[in-house]
Amino acid sequence: MKEARSFTLLSVTLGLATNALAQLPNGAAIFPREFNDDSDSILTIVNNYPALISFEDRMLDGDGMGGEFANRHVWRFSQDGGMTAMTFGPSSSFNTSFDVTITADSTITPRKEAGFLVDNGDCAVACAGQGQFIVNSDAHEVVVFGGGFPFFAFPPTYDVGETVRLGLTYFLDVDGMGKVQYSAQFINPPGPLLMSPILTMDNVEHVLLAGSRVGGYGQFNIQVGNPENGATAIFGNITFVPEPSSLMLLGFAGLVGLRRRRH
Repeated sequence: MKEARSFTLLSVTLGLATNALAQLPNGAAIFPREFNDDSDSILTIVNNYPALISFEDRMLDGDGMGGEFANRHVWRFSQDGGMTAMTFGPSSSFNTSFDVTITADSTITPRKEAGFLVDNGDCAVACAGQGQFIVNSDAHEVVVFGGGFPFFAFPPTYDVGETVRLGLTYFLDVDGMGKVQYSAQFINPPGPLLMSPILTMDNVEHVLLAGSRVGGYGQFNIQVGNPENGATAIFGNITFVPEPSSLMLLGFAGLVGLRRRRH
């Protein structure tokens, strides 16, 4: 009976651990020009996931076909080496973080922004919402909003050229509601680690929607007639781990397996 119980426990534990491993990305899928209001801007992309991803977009002067708003470039976590974006849902659990830096070719206005983007479809056309955890150049914010993610603003102000490490944790709580926690820490100049409270998702469903994609983006507004207008969004030291209890299960599975071998 002891052997049977050990085998059952090991099977359940390994099943949960395998589910956690299934949520691990192995690359970043790149989606350039999801907003493309200046189609002839000069775009340079670097994808050295997880060490570095960058979007450099120059000559945002409004003479390309599209409009007079902005260009947006996105990367999303991938499980197939960057071919497609992996998806998440209500029962997903993860902690992800990266260092983000915005540089500007000329002025801090019009707006340049960069940070986390969580969405579940083509939001340039239609989607159920997009969560954004960003820094921006003109309002100097470190702020979270949209897509069911509770609004939260960190007190420090952001200036172009500074580097901030942003962190996002999501998990499904025992009450059946999705919970999130945000973190921010200035790397350059150095500052303390700041954490939000654990907050409940504030969309109607109170969870991360099925089919959600997680990653980062840079969005740079156009300034008509100014060929010097441009910016770069840099993402460094990108990390992604399953929810901590899943990692504990992985270790526990190893201990159970070792005990079985000893017997």
